Amino acid sequence: AKARTGQTEENKQKHGYQTERKKKIGSQKRRQKKDRNRRKIKNIAEDKSWQTERERERKKMRTKGIGRRRVSEGQCFCAAAVRNWLLQQRKKKKEKERKKKRQRKRKVETQVPSLR
Repeated sequence: AKARTGQTEENKQKHGYQTERKKKIGSQKRRQKKDRNRRKIKNIAEDKSWQTERERERKKMRTKGIGRRRVSEGQCFCAAAVRNWLLQQRKKKKEKERKKKRQRKRKVETQVPSLR
């Protein structure tokens, strides 16, 4: 019997059969997902919109990779500092948009009326 089990193990690996550990990890992830959704629903029920906002900010932080950069610059990296940083980024972006709009307007104004 032992020889046969060895053979089946080999075959499993050959044909990409998921081992027990992988299955376990999958179910763990599923459970985490369910828990997260449950928590979200609970937050919505209790109207903790500020919490979801903070989560969003944190996610943004992660995707922008500002953590590594700020740490290398030796800056403060507490939640408040990060929030302020994100706020500043947003302000900068809005200012850029405004500049673009202004330039577009100027372009239109300087055009010859027949071209308008």
